[in-house]
Amino acid sequence: MQQPVAANAAENEEGREKRRCAAGEFCFGPVLTAGVLNVFGVGVQARMQYWGIAFDYQFISLGYKSVDGDLSLITIEGRVYPFGNAFFISAGFAWQNIALQTIVHATIEGVTIDVDTKGKVNIPLFKLGLGVGGRDGFVFGLDLGVGFRLSDADVKLQTDLPQIPEVIAAEAEFRQAANKWVEWMPFTVQLNLLRLSYLF
Repeated sequence: MQQPVAANAAENEEGREKRRCAAGEFCFGPVLTAGVLNVFGVGVQARMQYWGIAFDYQFISLGYKSVDGDLSLITIEGRVYPFGNAFFISAGFAWQNIALQTIVHATIEGVTIDVDTKGKVNIPLFKLGLGVGGRDGFVFGLDLGVGFRLSDADVKLQTDLPQIPEVIAAEAEFRQAANKWVEWMPFTVQLNLLRLSYLF
């Protein structure tokens, strides 16, 4: 005996609801980010009804006077959607990187030369966050993350000068300043004002 049309329609609707994305309930896809501090970002995220994971790479290039700088943040986090809707809380790990480059005018034995100087600071972080993000299809969202420093800064300095006492002293001063700066900043904040993604 043929089932009523209404019953067939309800079953079809239920089937479509169960198969939200290409992998059923499991939805994943790329994400673009616009934020504060680390301004531009690309990444990928995946989600089920109550949990998800995300990977992000965010960056910006800055310049001030004769110093060029690059700021970048790599984040890997797990997300929990406690109510099964758009709201989530997250936890994971992040690596904040600060790279600086400048030309220093140095005088050696009465001769002035231009020296290319590069400095880099890496800060490992434990990250906690909260935000909102949709379930599937085109998704708009935003989130706030706070990163807590896990160790001292990993400071690297590279110059074209030989390792004479003056250069060694300059490197030590740079590392001391970087570590002191990190001590003053026990945590970092990243506000992502726009998350645009497509989950399929």
